[in-house]
Amino acid sequence: MLNTATMLQKVQKVATTAKAVTQFKLTPLHDAGASAQDEAYFVAIKYRQGNNVSTFNVLPASKAELTQLALFLGTCSFFVKTVKHEIVPGQYIVSTPNENGTVKITFITDSDLLDTLTDPSISKKLVLNLNVNQLEAYEEFITSQLSPACNYLQVNNQLKLVTTNFQLAS
Repeated sequence: MLNTATMLQKVQKVATTAKAVTQFKLTPLHDAGASAQDEAYFVAIKYRQGNNVSTFNVLPASKAELTQLALFLGTCSFFVKTVKHEIVPGQYIVSTPNENGTVKITFITDSDLLDTLTDPSISKKLVLNLNVNQLEAYEEFITSQLSPACNYLQVNNQLKLVTTNFQLAS
């Protein structure tokens, strides 16, 4: 009986340590009224496995840079070799296909940039192993987070146009 309990504890420990959670968080750095050109976002990628937590903060990125990141994440499972892409100046994402069908994603910050910024919240590297479904989910998450701001601007611009036309008409 004691042997069974010990084995069960080992299995539960393995199950607990094997579970990993990756969280992407996009935060707009400007008020909703900023022009589309001026939009910037802060991106935090948090990886938790057991008691270990690693965070990679992307320097402020434009909507275009984040759209490229989303596209890279959505398509990197089709790459047959290692591919490196610059997210923002000084920060890169590297994808390497694994034999088991997953993709090793590495977020990297240049050493020179780390030395220049001396910001403890900016980390050197974060390595994730993601499957195709996770990669596509992160692509969809990033693009969906960028869309509401775009929709708000379109509605806001149309409202300004209607107001201007109304003022011109009266």
